[in-house]
Amino acid sequence: MMKPIIYLCLHLLLSASLYSQNADSIRILKLKDTFESFSYKDLALKYQDLKQKNDTTELEYLYYLKCEDPDYSYFDLSDDEKEFGLRYSLYDYNVAKTIGLRILKKDPTEIKTLLHTAICLQKNKQADSAKVMMNRLNTLVAIITKYGDGKSEAASFKLNKIADEYAFLELSGDFKSLRKTHQNEYCTFDVWEMFSSKKVEKYKLYFSFNKLYTIRNKAK
Repeated sequence: MMKPIIYLCLHLLLSASLYSQNADSIRILKLKDTFESFSYKDLALKYQDLKQKNDTTELEYLYYLKCEDPDYSYFDLSDDEKEFGLRYSLYDYNVAKTIGLRILKKDPTEIKTLLHTAICLQKNKQADSAKVMMNRLNTLVAIITKYGDGKSEAASFKLNKIADEYAFLELSGDFKSLRKTHQNEYCTFDVWEMFSSKKVEKYKLYFSFNKLYTIRNKAK
């Protein structure tokens, strides 16, 4: 009698584990089913205007269904993104700003570009435009942190681009050191060893990338 009970318990535990791992995929796909009237292309055009009022539902759809964009890649950088990163690293804020705004016309929810373009605008004494950019960024961060605080694998920051991971690391204001990567059936996880000089303590930050994003890129 004990064996069937043990097997049942193991089955339930395994099912619960698989469901929790797959819950993120279900959530992303449910967005498309729930908001059938939404179109990724139409919303991307709408939010090309950075002064567009930030609707959290629309921006969540835009962010998590970015795989609808034929030019999207979770890992590879476009030529503009490479040039933007180079100009920003050289403190060429005026040129970087122009490239950043061009990137955001194509991808209005690119978190790292929003962050660095806002900094470029601030450096160019365009504080009002920088504020608009940061409002969009903060709305997206609030959407992402609704699904996890990054303190464990289960509560990882659920992102769609490697570049966004580096934006979150920058926003933390802490020092990063070692990164470890592993996978399960549904996600790729990055785990960073961090150090807070403010709290004088080490901690870890967890990020995950759903296979809906990573597998799509491998198939391209």
